[in-house]
Amino acid sequence: MADPTSNSSAWLPAALTSIGSFITAGVGFLAVRWSDARKDERTYRREKAARDEVRRDRIIERRNEFQRQTLLELQEAMRRMVQASANYLCSSWTSDTWNSRKGELRDAMGQGFAETTKFATRIRDAETREPLSALKKQLLLAEDISDYGQRNLAFWEIAPITTQLENRIGHVLRQLDEIELAD
Repeated sequence: MADPTSNSSAWLPAALTSIGSFITAGVGFLAVRWSDARKDERTYRREKAARDEVRRDRIIERRNEFQRQTLLELQEAMRRMVQASANYLCSSWTSDTWNSRKGELRDAMGQGFAETTKFATRIRDAETREPLSALKKQLLLAEDISDYGQRNLAFWEIAPITTQLENRIGHVLRQLDEIELAD
C-alpha cells in the first residue's frame, strides 16, 4: 500500500502552484479591468468636458446673436417710434388734416412705444435701456404740452437722447462682434 503522506506531498505543491497561478491571473485580470475602468473614466470626463464646452459656446453664440438681432430691431423700432411721434407731435393740431389722422398717428406712436418696450426687456445692457427710457419720457412730456411751439421745442430735445442711444447700441454691437472674432 502506498503511503498517503507521500502521495499528498506530490500533489500539494502542484495544487499550490495552480492556486497561486489562478490567484495571480485573477489579480492581474482585476488590475487590468481596474486600469481600463480608470482610463475609460478619464476619457469619459475629457469627452464630457469637451461636449460641455461646445454646448456652452453654442449657448453664448445664440445669446449673442439674439442680442445682436434684438438691438438691430430696437434701432428700427426706435426710428419708427420717433417718426410716428414727430408726425403726431409736430403736426398743427388745429388743421383738418391732422384731425382726420389724429387716431392713426396716435396709434402709430403707441405701437412704437410698445415695440421699443418689448425689445428693451430683451436687452441685457442696462446702459442701452436707460436712454431709451429717457427718450420715451421726453416724448410723453412733449405730448402733454398744448402749445404747438413749445411742443415742437420739447420734441426736438430728444435729439441728444436719440444720438446717445444710437451710439450705445452701436457700441454694444461692436462688443458682440469683438467677442465673436475673439473665439
